[in-house]
Amino acid sequence: MGGHARDYHLIDALWPNEEADAARSSYGVALFRLRSLLGSHDVLETKGWSISLNSNLVWIDAVAFDHLTGANDGAEETDTIRKAVDLYWGNLLPEDNDEPWSMPLRERLRGKFVHHLGRLSKTLEDDEQWERAGALYLRGIDADPLSETFYRGLMRCHLAHGQCAEGVGVYRRLSQVLSGTSGLKPSAETEAVHQLLLG
Repeated sequence: MGGHARDYHLIDALWPNEEADAARSSYGVALFRLRSLLGSHDVLETKGWSISLNSNLVWIDAVAFDHLTGANDGAEETDTIRKAVDLYWGNLLPEDNDEPWSMPLRERLRGKFVHHLGRLSKTLEDDEQWERAGALYLRGIDADPLSETFYRGLMRCHLAHGQCAEGVGVYRRLSQVLSGTSGLKPSAETEAVHQLLLG
């Protein structure tokens, strides 16, 4: 995520029904007012047709998350991913869910979150940190309600804790979600965990 936006994209999105000159004038006024509200002219950088936030003056959680979930091949990978997961608390710009311009970035960040959350949850589960893993699996279900992997992981955590009724409840929730959205049933792998919970 580069952090730059083309000013004409912003103008088209914010003043779609105005003539070009009037829209650009409105953009200039809005830019002046925004800089005044932020208390510094330098917070917003304009170069050519681009506008961006000055990363030396502004910290943005989405940018930090995107950076942390970039290339992580070092020895501190798990700690880095843990920091990234802690930064993500829901969809980017949820009030703009219906805006086409916000969807690609929102879905890219959500996809990265789901991927790394799955890896971190499994790492914690393998280390028998059942409560922490279970909490992350729950976050995964919230982020991707159709991901059977997260339900199955949460079921395994309940099984390890001897919380069989809770684990069966997770299975039932998954069954309802799959049935209601795609008409499918849980996989054989999930069914095997379910049988262990019942047993």
